[in-house]
Amino acid sequence: MIIDEIDSQNVVLLSILSDDADRDDCHYVRQTMEEWIQGSYRFYHKGEILLGIFQNKECIALGGVCLDPYIKQPHVGRLRRVYVSSEERHKGIGTALVSGIIKYAMMTFTRIRLNTRNTVAAHLYESLGFKPWIEEKSTHTLEVINQPSDNDY
Repeated sequence: MIIDEIDSQNVVLLSILSDDADRDDCHYVRQTMEEWIQGSYRFYHKGEILLGIFQNKECIALGGVCLDPYIKQPHVGRLRRVYVSSEERHKGIGTALVSGIIKYAMMTFTRIRLNTRNTVAAHLYESLGFKPWIEEKSTHTLEVINQPSDNDY
């Protein structure tokens, strides 16, 4: 199992995962792949990253962090597009993925928000330190301990 940044070389490996996600009515995985290929959105701003977990040359999980588009504050990130293949759930893959995203995000963001209606996912996020926090387009928030300095911007 390898955690790696999604790039132009491995983005095509999202197709099997996007088929699985479509069956779960999670069309955002296919949207992410298509936006990347078209160049319309690639998690390219400072502090943003899109990660995949790869196993046997197949992407089995996807997720990223970006500037939160709903509140537009430079130190607030948004956990987005997290999906784990239906066959790979409950094996710690989601925990590994989100932990890797948080570790990366800590270098830029002081707070990370997310929105989920999935109670299993909410439990995972809460186990990683996210707190239920209802505000505009957000169900959870994580205050990041290693906050960036003003010199980072």
